[in-house]
Amino acid sequence: MAKTLLMKFKTDRDKSFSLRVNKVKNDVNEEDVKTLMDSLIKNDVVLASSGTLKVKESAELITTSSEPIDVE
Repeated sequence: MAKTLLMKFKTDRDKSFSLRVNKVKNDVNEEDVKTLMDSLIKNDVVLASSGTLKVKESAELITTSSEPIDVE
């Protein structure tokens, strides 16, 4: 199963900004995500048209799986 991390922020323009990270490690935890989000805000490394990241809004791990289907 593949995991994707979806992080949502509020910007200095009071707009929402979402960032997805694909292929997240299986052992990622809440503290890892909080640290990453804080680092993205503190170091101002994301260039978003909606503004500068200012506040953590939410985060979630999305797990997807696939199952082959025989179409013959």
